[in-house]
Amino acid sequence: MPTTDNLNIAFKVSEQRDDSKDHFDNGTTVALVPLFGVEYGGLPVTLKPKRERRNAILDIKPEDLVPTFDEAAPVQAGQLWHIEDILYDQFPALRKRLGSAIEPAPSVLQIPVHKTEQYPLPAMHIDESGLEGTLGVLNTIFRDSLRLTDDDIKKHGIVSCAGDQLSLSLLDKVPIYLDHEFLIT
Repeated sequence: MPTTDNLNIAFKVSEQRDDSKDHFDNGTTVALVPLFGVEYGGLPVTLKPKRERRNAILDIKPEDLVPTFDEAAPVQAGQLWHIEDILYDQFPALRKRLGSAIEPAPSVLQIPVHKTEQYPLPAMHIDESGLEGTLGVLNTIFRDSLRLTDDDIKKHGIVSCAGDQLSLSLLDKVPIYLDHEFLIT
């Protein structure tokens, strides 16, 4: 999963010579984070539904938004546990007195402890704030830095991307402008 962010560096000029003046340099930074528990090719392109329009049409009903009692109960139990934990932090003698009677924090779908892997890529002198820049960033990541071919990308499957709202908005537009099915979500 590539995570991207814009990089803007202000350069202040102390001596005015010829065309020397204050300016900003724009660029992009990227780090790759492999998804935990997903093997290479584990998310085939067939999982991604075909996009037929720019804006998704969502058929959402109130019962889709309001959690059921079974879904809300673990959240409420976790909130109550945290309130009690704050109380025990304020009164350490109470925590010591109750000792083993204090139950551990409840958990739902807990991710097992594992080492998170992260691979920073070289910073790019590409302004990501436009569609052309976003396409340039993707090309630099997949073609230049990772040296992936079209076949390599197809074998890999879906690539999840993260970034700020502007980055995600531009990434959302990328498949529309490419001449072949691109695998970015």
